[in-house]
Amino acid sequence: MSLKAGARPDKLARPPTSIHGWVRAAARFAKGREGVLLITLCLLVIVISIGSHGAFWAPVNLNNLMVSAAVTAIPAIGMTLVILTGGIDVSIGSMLGLVAAIGGKFFEAGWSIPAVAPLFCLIGAAFGLV
Repeated sequence: MSLKAGARPDKLARPPTSIHGWVRAAARFAKGREGVLLITLCLLVIVISIGSHGAFWAPVNLNNLMVSAAVTAIPAIGMTLVILTGGIDVSIGSMLGLVAAIGGKFFEAGWSIPAVAPLFCLIGAAFGLV
């Protein structure tokens, strides 16, 4: 078995794992909704980083961002699990408010965070079963 005259082995078809396949996949991703969202988020972070003169990446600011995002992220993870299992639960907002109000009363009564945090979970689970 031989090659045709004039055909060079380095000019043969590239395997599907070549860099061009990755470039095409990245271009398809960038044209979709998720790609546009990711590119916009990256541009927003760059603009804020430049505008804040480096304060955006300060450990205190990153800590504040994580703490603020946790309030939304924790219920979102729970809702994702409910939706993935085929169920639907639209009461997460009111449930979060109710559990926070009940937990706030325990804080006012002098309970500590390690004592109230598991209580939050138990109250939320109990009301979620209803």
